Amino acid sequence: SFQIDTLSFLLIIIGYLSICFRNNRRLSRANFSLQEFGSTFLHLGLIFLSLHLISESTRPLKSYSPFITLLQTLGERPLFGLIVSTLFTALIQSSTATISIIIALANSDLLNMSTAVVIVFGANIGTCITAGIAALGKPKNATRLAVANIGFKVLGVVVLWPMRGVVEEVMEWMSGESVGRQIANLHTVYNVFVAVIVFPFIP
Repeated sequence: SFQIDTLSFLLIIIGYLSICFRNNRRLSRANFSLQEFGSTFLHLGLIFLSLHLISESTRPLKSYSPFITLLQTLGERPLFGLIVSTLFTALIQSSTATISIIIALANSDLLNMSTAVVIVFGANIGTCITAGIAALGKPKNATRLAVANIGFKVLGVVVLWPMRGVVEEVMEWMSGESVGRQIANLHTVYNVFVAVIVFPFIP
């Protein structure tokens, strides 16, 4: 959630150089850990660069009335927004992608936090489809795990749904006025909250 997209090119360069060093067997054996960190920098750099590009590409949407109308509808009809977010995330099988998109929209002043809260909830439910697909044809324990994953994610939303206003205030207190940062922190806090719910059920 930190504003470090300006470091993306530096991270990419470090990562690229680390990959080049891998071609040298002597360096590869001597500095394996350093090169692995460099590879991590490369991927982080690409992630931050992609977020920056997404943010820039969404700016024209500020003047696209159908898209503005859609966002207004999601904000005015939270349950509809939850369903749309869940289905969209299930389709692309990645809550991270959904969160990245809405952070970019928020950074472009196209999305407010009240709408974002609903979308974050839906994204966390929709991403469970990945575990569901992975459990198909697997032993019963795998199926139970997938069902439990969906159940606890839904339970987390059910608990927090009536307190959306409180959630917004807490995120603003934690993250300041940046809606993008509030969204990123909400995604983290929500999953920690679900983990706390799950913990008592661990044998």
